[in-house]
Amino acid sequence: MVRVEDIFNRVRDLSKKDKSGYLSSDEFNRNLNETQQILLDYYYDRFGDDQYDQDSINPFLKEVEIPVINGFVDFPEDYRHRVEVGNIYVENVYSSNCDINNPKVEEYPLRYLAPDEERLTKSSPIRRPSVDKKLIYHTFVNNKIKILPKTVQGVVAFKYISQPPEAIYATSLNTVTDKEDYDDANSVNLIWNEQDKHNIVDIMLMFLGIQIRETALINWVMARKRIMNGQGN
Repeated sequence: MVRVEDIFNRVRDLSKKDKSGYLSSDEFNRNLNETQQILLDYYYDRFGDDQYDQDSINPFLKEVEIPVINGFVDFPEDYRHRVEVGNIYVENVYSSNCDINNPKVEEYPLRYLAPDEERLTKSSPIRRPSVDKKLIYHTFVNNKIKILPKTVQGVVAFKYISQPPEAIYATSLNTVTDKEDYDDANSVNLIWNEQDKHNIVDIMLMFLGIQIRETALINWVMARKRIMNGQGN
């Protein structure tokens, strides 16, 4: 966990040295939550490259089991990026006197189909979706996860990267000093690991036009900014 007060104090101190500063806690909170989105995208782009990146994204890595209903599965509310999808199928095994013995549980990977691959796959004699052949797929459509073939039952084991919870630096007005004081009770800390505190600060400073050091992260953010502004490489 990273305390939101620590981020605020660090950014404030460094920006003072540069003769800049945040205008308000509202501006700080907006920039902080945009920073979370940027940092998560950075680590997702590098996901699996090394242990540091894996450790950084672990607080957002989740796995849930979601029932399949008429061939579709709802996304988790905090979904951001897919990691891995599988189908868990439970089959009751009956004894000779019709008693249920230990259920048979099987799990199959659900291969991902790009939006333009679904119909081609359905018509393929080799890749056609089939429960019997364990050729089970998933794709995304209408903000849902579509499972192929439609006859798949059970639940989907969905591993994903979640959205960062909104962080809040809350304040209350001190009537004596007429200034904003930090309000710990109504603030919300960040769930990032402590190792990423300096990365959060670096991006926050970029919003103020301050760059105190050059890193792979800062270079990635600057390159993305150029692309989004239509400046290419």
